[in-house]
Amino acid sequence: VVGPTLKSRHVVASRQNWEAFGPLLASQAWYQGFAAADRKVFVSDGSATIEKMQRTHFPHYISVLDILHALSYSLAAARAVSNSEDAAREKYNLWAAKIWEGCVDHVIGELIAYGTKLGQPPPDARSDDPREIVRVSRVYYENHGDRMDYPTYRRLGLPLTSSLMESTVKQVSRRVKGSEKYWSSAGGEAMLRLRGEYLSDDEPMKDYWDRRSRNASGIRAYRTAGQAMYN
Repeated sequence: VVGPTLKSRHVVASRQNWEAFGPLLASQAWYQGFAAADRKVFVSDGSATIEKMQRTHFPHYISVLDILHALSYSLAAARAVSNSEDAAREKYNLWAAKIWEGCVDHVIGELIAYGTKLGQPPPDARSDDPREIVRVSRVYYENHGDRMDYPTYRRLGLPLTSSLMESTVKQVSRRVKGSEKYWSSAGGEAMLRLRGEYLSDDEPMKDYWDRRSRNASGIRAYRTAGQAMYN
């Protein structure tokens, strides 16, 4: 199966919460003409905040759970219920095939059975407790099963992963994060916006500097000392 190819990339970056970031993203989507597209898709890792943003600003988009995130929970659960790596690989391959076929209910059913066999994890269970891993995986699939119809998504030619965005995040982080990099709230926000624009294919910053140079008159207005003192 050949998935869609990237036509162009437009990046919006911010440190604000989803309530503030959502309108920025929605306006960029509108500006790029997404509203006129016949098929619109919103791919995410299933986090609660991203889902809220999708329901608020992109309700008419097909919401797709990133299949790589979905498979990662199967791998963790397969290792938690198996006594060897070979057995875990066999179990994972079975569950991965079911997820690819759109049969996540089959995986949920097996996780319920394993949960019954292992017992409920205690409230203070560690994240590596097999009981907790099985429970978390089951809940993840129960919450996102309606966004895992991968056969239909493939027939529609929709993307199944957010890998292009994941790699872009690393490019943003390379400029903003790291040793000896310190930002005020305003400075960090400004740098994120600039970094997003520099990574966008339509090069908005180049257009800005081109317009600035064309409109430059070569004359700089100076104020007198008195004006500078009292203004």
